[in-house]
Amino acid sequence: MYLYRKKWFVICLVLTVSIFSLLYWARYYRHAAVPVPFMDTSDKSVKISVNNEIWKSIFINNEKSGYSVSKTSQNSMGYLIHNTVFFHFKTMGLVQAVIMETTEQLKDDFSLDSFDMAINSDLFSFRASGDVDDSFMKVRTRGAGSSKNQYSINIRTVPYTVNGILMHVFAKKTGEAYQYAMFDPLTMGFIPVAVKIMGTETIDLAGIPTEAIALKLFLKGMSHSIWTDRFGRILLEKGMLGMKLVTGTKNEALSGISKKPVHDMTVLAAVAVDKPIEHPAILTELTIELTGFDLPAYQLESRRQTLDGNKLTIRKEPIIDGEKFKPAFMKSDFLSPGPLIQSDSPEITALAHTIIKNETSDMGKIKKLVSWVYDNIEKRPAPFIPDALYTLHTRQGDCNEHAVLLAALGRAAGIPSRIETGLYYMNGKFMYHAWNAFHAGEWITADSVFNQIPADVTHVKISSSKEGGGTELAGILGKINIKIVDWK
Repeated sequence: MYLYRKKWFVICLVLTVSIFSLLYWARYYRHAAVPVPFMDTSDKSVKISVNNEIWKSIFINNEKSGYSVSKTSQNSMGYLIHNTVFFHFKTMGLVQAVIMETTEQLKDDFSLDSFDMAINSDLFSFRASGDVDDSFMKVRTRGAGSSKNQYSINIRTVPYTVNGILMHVFAKKTGEAYQYAMFDPLTMGFIPVAVKIMGTETIDLAGIPTEAIALKLFLKGMSHSIWTDRFGRILLEKGMLGMKLVTGTKNEALSGISKKPVHDMTVLAAVAVDKPIEHPAILTELTIELTGFDLPAYQLESRRQTLDGNKLTIRKEPIIDGEKFKPAFMKSDFLSPGPLIQSDSPEITALAHTIIKNETSDMGKIKKLVSWVYDNIEKRPAPFIPDALYTLHTRQGDCNEHAVLLAALGRAAGIPSRIETGLYYMNGKFMYHAWNAFHAGEWITADSVFNQIPADVTHVKISSSKEGGGTELAGILGKINIKIVDWK
């Protein structure tokens, strides 16, 4: 029951590692044989020279956790980039190894043309590939034990990866910020990214003061700091919760990786409070004080949550008899399938109809769906991409797997369903968690991990979405503070 706690931290960690490990654009920029700090991409005589291999060491809180190696080459399309990331992590005392392989083809203007990504761990495997075709991204996914899926994602702006963004921005002027749309294979969507060239700074490298060009990358509420020398060679990268990547030799990257990590992600991700909450399951109202992050940037207001300054009050919503009304928006996006919520799958559709057989009220259907997922899905860790079909096949998973499967079943049953992400109180701390909300005249929360309708008031919603891909909470990790104000 406890193993679901670390999921959001792990997914956000993978996002951060993948972003950092991909910062390996060209190491030398030349014009008329004279090295310059920034490259003017409008000058077609300027060429990017590429290194065969770039190795990096990955550290979490100064503990060597893994490595990355990247290979780049030029071809007739532009730039072909292949990257391998390996790292260990520990959750609830369990150590796991993760390996991620990515290949991306960039165009001459550094925008994305195609990609292929595979993630494998002791408990999970996932693969996604895609091609840009005019105004669409054609994506193919495959999870272990599940069928292949194909999707067509609408592109509203030029798509980039982190590699392409940084190649492009390196031609810009110091002190200005630039906006991009980064395609994220983990969520099958686009993430707004801002990059700012900060100027020249002196940093400490192995005790030696070193002049470097500083850049900052902002996404999902997170900031990543990158320092390069004047030729564009990366010297140092830093991110959330003490993450650091250092470029070096192959031997340096491969040596000294901890096989028994000291830092447990569950401990790192948990949010301590000033006093325990008594009998949380029976409370009707909870007021907490939130600090440490930009509250207006998140979806804190809802039917059950009201924000007054930095004080958030959560009230348990009443259950309404589903026979007295009909859903208000049967054609909403919350009824349509998604890359990881395959509500149009024949298996999921057949199961949903079997579960709700002979039930006429929407609330009755919701209760049956929640109970089925609670009774039939084993509570076990699943470190990465939550996939409804994969969860149905394996019959196991943490809160994310429960949430995507329940959302798929709800939509297949004709009930608008979404995924809510935030925190849940347990054993004196708030843990990162995911649950569902269904629209039955009004939105009502449901947690199939704990078989709750509505979810108790210690479910603090930070964000909600159609897909719930796993990175919505990245911006608050390691930042959020919670103080208990009152409860009823």
